Amino acid sequence: MDIQHGDTLALAAETVRAGGSVEVVGSHGSGKSTFLKNLNDILRDGGWSTLFIRGIASLKQFPLAALNLPGVLDAGDEVRGIASIHQVTFALQAKVSGPNSVIFIDDWNELDEASWGIIDSVHRALSVPVVFSHLRGARASSISDESYLSRVPTGYVVEMRSLRIDELGAVLKTHLNSPIERGALSRVYAMTGGHIGLALALVKAARRENQLVQDSYGVWTSTDDLWSSGLTSMLETYVSDLPTHVRDSLEVLASVGTVDLDTARKLVEVEVLELLEERGLTTILSGSVHDWVMVIPPLLVEYFRRAPASTRKDRLNRHILERIGEVEPAAVVLAGNSPLAPIVDGREALFAALAREQVRTRITVASADWVASQTPRNAVGYITALMQLPQADSEVLVEQVFRDTDFSTGEIESHAELIVLHANWLAHVQGKVDDALELLRTERNSFGDFGRLLDAAEVTILTNLVRAPSDSLKKLKVTHDLPVKVQLALLEAQMLIFVTSCRFNEAHQAFERIRVLDPLQEQIKPRVLYGFMLLGEGRHAEALHLLTHWLEEAREQVDIQGVRSLACALALCHSQSGDHFALDRLAEVVAAVGGHTSFPSNPQVATVSVTTSVVAARRGDTLLTERFVREAQRQGIADGPLPAQSLAWPIAQLMILQGELEHAAEELWRSGEKLWAREARYAGMLEMFVSIEIHPNAERLDKVNQLLKLVPENVSLQAQGVYVTALVKKDPESMLRGAEALVDTGRFGLAASAYAMAEAWFENAGNAARATDAHEAGNRARSRIGSSALDVSRFSALPAVLSRREEQVARLVAYGLTNREIATELYLSARTVEGHVRRIFRKLKLKNRRALEEYFTDQSGI
Repeated sequence: MDIQHGDTLALAAETVRAGGSVEVVGSHGSGKSTFLKNLNDILRDGGWSTLFIRGIASLKQFPLAALNLPGVLDAGDEVRGIASIHQVTFALQAKVSGPNSVIFIDDWNELDEASWGIIDSVHRALSVPVVFSHLRGARASSISDESYLSRVPTGYVVEMRSLRIDELGAVLKTHLNSPIERGALSRVYAMTGGHIGLALALVKAARRENQLVQDSYGVWTSTDDLWSSGLTSMLETYVSDLPTHVRDSLEVLASVGTVDLDTARKLVEVEVLELLEERGLTTILSGSVHDWVMVIPPLLVEYFRRAPASTRKDRLNRHILERIGEVEPAAVVLAGNSPLAPIVDGREALFAALAREQVRTRITVASADWVASQTPRNAVGYITALMQLPQADSEVLVEQVFRDTDFSTGEIESHAELIVLHANWLAHVQGKVDDALELLRTERNSFGDFGRLLDAAEVTILTNLVRAPSDSLKKLKVTHDLPVKVQLALLEAQMLIFVTSCRFNEAHQAFERIRVLDPLQEQIKPRVLYGFMLLGEGRHAEALHLLTHWLEEAREQVDIQGVRSLACALALCHSQSGDHFALDRLAEVVAAVGGHTSFPSNPQVATVSVTTSVVAARRGDTLLTERFVREAQRQGIADGPLPAQSLAWPIAQLMILQGELEHAAEELWRSGEKLWAREARYAGMLEMFVSIEIHPNAERLDKVNQLLKLVPENVSLQAQGVYVTALVKKDPESMLRGAEALVDTGRFGLAASAYAMAEAWFENAGNAARATDAHEAGNRARSRIGSSALDVSRFSALPAVLSRREEQVARLVAYGLTNREIATELYLSARTVEGHVRRIFRKLKLKNRRALEEYFTDQSGI
């Protein structure tokens, strides 16, 4: 069965059983043929008689070709050869005249007109359902009647959307019988746009040519860029039926890359642009300044660009030069910032492809500059561009640039910046923290005022990887006579110290000074730190608003590092509020922009690893969680000083998956103590509180409550302290106060759990009035977040044990719905719901629905 379209398949099958027809629309490689095959199998298994007909482009000029193919009607020799329309019609009627018959037509747009006319006639005469697929935007070129599609009274239209990156990963895991490394998955996703058919073809070709191989853990990893000449024939199907002038226009757009709409109109006629968009071969991305035209799927761009040189290619290149000149194509446009609007609703693959295109362009430009003149300034530009590549792809080049740069040329500002980059490379990539610090201290006095950049780098490296130095603020003193770039670096390092140690008033002051120096807010890190600070102050709504806005800006500018950093900070917002649907979506954003790059700071890498692995754990994917954790440990990723930058989180979640709650609590407690000792008080205390929540311990609670007095400015931790104290003491009145404090700080999921526990404790104590108060307060808290679904299960193993669909069904069973009511609610068949319920009982070791209701009451307070 199609594991990504199970619900849609069920609804399509119900439509056919009710006598309705189904239309399946998609692009090449979108999986529409597979969808038809799976729907055919479902109906046949249910006792239906199915007739499968295929449209074939090379035969559509021959009347009745589709119905005369072997295996279609099987009506005997009298229908073969020069058969009359009457004979073929009679044979088709005989084939589908029985009860529970359905006609399937794959690639309807390639069907010859005579065959379609007969099918339409039989459909009308016998009221037999028709299930047909066609290309998005395509019409059957052999059918002259423009009302052709209205002839079929479609009861259900299935749009074969591109898959999200997590869905694609699940499909490829099933196809390959083993997980695929996230860097390789990101490449497949970016190259195929999430089109499942194209992705499977790409993976097959990559395996055949040893570009996709299994490591010692059985995980599939990429050894190259995954392009294969074996894909040429499949990609040719995307363009084979295009008129020559339309195909030329598509190749022109692919050659120049993503361009603004005005430039595209200079290159291609407007009517052709509209046709390409209608056919799903281009898409328009709206921006704040320009609209941008992009060829899709992105692999088509590779197809055209890798085509051998020819007279035709030369002609198209001359056309480009004649229309827009040499300086306007996207290769130059993308060397700057492309102001794209935020891409949502399943379009992460397009953003990933555009980001990949921009990275390639910037590296090409920076490489040319550095080869022409190996100055420190050009070295900084080249290394900064290379930072966007996976470490394995760039390590040799980065080392070469550090080694071959001519330090006798250029200004001291660029010299200082290059030393800072080298120190970060030593500390975060090679793990040589002492060497990095020695380099910074040795070179500190060589660059005048710009030597203070090295002070900021030293404090930042120590805070991120070791411990905030006791004299950090002395090293980071800012005076107004320093260059703006130096002041910004020092203030950013100050913010890191203040936020990690919960000194939020001072963090505010540093941020305001940064805003004065950087009114356009081009610096990403201060904004990320400001978001963490707002969360600590309990200003969740403000943090959510600002981080969302800044993330959209980063996407508009195709700023990969900014997207990754801000998405991870925003993920903490959603995690704290209990909105795990939004958290899942942000994990997709992080995954879509690729795996670990050359050397973002270790804490940023840790944040990416924590976000993706915790999401995988909450989905119950033990193998994927284990792989993420193992990958991070193998790379020697150090815990960062901010919340959600410690590998203890996914490790603990993995232990919870395995039912080892006490071990999970111990893992978080040890990690929290280490972070506190590093002056990472915010992150450390959060881990210690959660440790106690998972496995209550009065002695540890006393210790944390004493430490809590040292961070009075962290309102969020103060609220969590009230909640955890009430939890350990099982005090319902205190729990109500804790719940109210949690609501005030935006911790809605945790608050809902707190209200439910208070209600249950009051009921157990026979205090029905206070139980009612708690229940009503919980409802009011839920109403404040509108329609968002709260995760109130917290650290139970429920989300880990059950699939997402099983968890949905389980919750509805616990609410008291019957199987038929659940089927209606989730658009499933009653039989499918029965199967889910049986698996739920088996996984949770429960005997009946009453036991499931009690289980949920204990776990999540339903």
